[in-house]
Amino acid sequence: MTHRPPFSRRHPVLLTLALAAVPALLAFWLAGGFITAPAVDHPVPRPRGLDSRGSTATLPAWSIRRGTLSTLDMVRRLRTASPAELRSAFLSTRDYSLRCAITARWAALDPAGCFQTLCETGDRTPSDTGLWWGPLPILFQQWALVDHAAARHALIQEKRGLEFSRTAFIQTCAHLGGEAWSSLLADPQFSMSWEPAAQLPGLKLDPLTPEKAMQILSTAVQSGRYGMLFQHQVWSAASGGDPQAALAAWRQLPASLRPRFTGKLLADLAQQDPAAAAALERELSPAEREMVTGSYAAGLAKKNPQAAWEWLAQNPGSRPAFSASAWGNAVDPSGGAKILSAAAPSASRDAAGSALASQWMQTDAAAASAWLLSLEDPALKRAAWRGAAGAWVEEAPEQAVAAFLSPGAPPLKPDQVRGIAKQLAISEPELARTFADGLPPFLAAAAREELANQKSGAK
Repeated sequence: MTHRPPFSRRHPVLLTLALAAVPALLAFWLAGGFITAPAVDHPVPRPRGLDSRGSTATLPAWSIRRGTLSTLDMVRRLRTASPAELRSAFLSTRDYSLRCAITARWAALDPAGCFQTLCETGDRTPSDTGLWWGPLPILFQQWALVDHAAARHALIQEKRGLEFSRTAFIQTCAHLGGEAWSSLLADPQFSMSWEPAAQLPGLKLDPLTPEKAMQILSTAVQSGRYGMLFQHQVWSAASGGDPQAALAAWRQLPASLRPRFTGKLLADLAQQDPAAAAALERELSPAEREMVTGSYAAGLAKKNPQAAWEWLAQNPGSRPAFSASAWGNAVDPSGGAKILSAAAPSASRDAAGSALASQWMQTDAAAASAWLLSLEDPALKRAAWRGAAGAWVEEAPEQAVAAFLSPGAPPLKPDQVRGIAKQLAISEPELARTFADGLPPFLAAAAREELANQKSGAK
């Protein structure tokens, strides 16, 4: 057996990225406890003096260093630094992750001073575009928590990076609800908004329940703020709550907006009240039902896997493989494996097996491996092995390679072979060569090509 190197040697790139991101993420988490500044009585305009910035004394430049102690030290410095010290630290670096972390803390203590510095920095260095899609949205997200009225007034003044900052601010007000949301809807300068940019950095907020998300959406519609509907990241993150209350809120929505929530609602109902879920599913139009087949099957699979599988057999829809995969991702793996082993051969069965194997390998590699090695049906075996291939190599590389190279093993796809070769080249170089040498000729060529690419890239 090949000795498996530690994670730091198997995944050096992932480790580097993780170490760079941890300080910012920790600071974002800690920002939830940063709301110590009292709210001001009036909106704060963009200041032009130095009063809110305090001292500009130069501090030693901060840096993100490897190691748990270094990360904890930086978090400690963030929590104890004054606004003046945070300003000095921000101006001393161009490191994006560090700037985001500093901004998260600074904005909770002195959002007006932070806003002034960010704007003045942008005035001096127009090419510093990272300000507008990183620190500035984080500022307005945190500022909304501290003083939403002042943040709204300041946001109207600053036009750079508006789509990012406005998105962060609107989404935070939606999470807050109450006065923050109603004041935003009442402000004519926020009558419209647009599709938010993807992958915005920011602070993690607790997700809304579907019931509250639908209520907020309804108030936006009733206020004529149709542009707010595009803040889909707020609605898509909704989770938890009481499915019956969510169903009541769903019925209050305009019919054109219900599809945003129908699948999630059906899945939640199927787990807690299958009869109510079945009744709702039956009242949907054929087109609506088609859109939520997978969600309903997934929710029912968590409550009654056998009933969900039988329902899928009777209601395959136009995308049976997609719905079967949703069932395979949601079902308890051991119970689902027994159902699939007894199921009649079909494309749906194989799609479900692929999804189930992938999920199972990530949660219980030993049990998943035993099931994969026990499969005899050629089609199900091929689908399940292909579905689990990447995770299998990650969790048990020697066993996976031995299985893939064994007589009668189902062939992998060329792109899977390349992916496995790349993965092994980083973590298990000797095993990677064994893998490539043992494949059929047309797959061996793909594996060796990937190994050559990895070798040339490492030079």
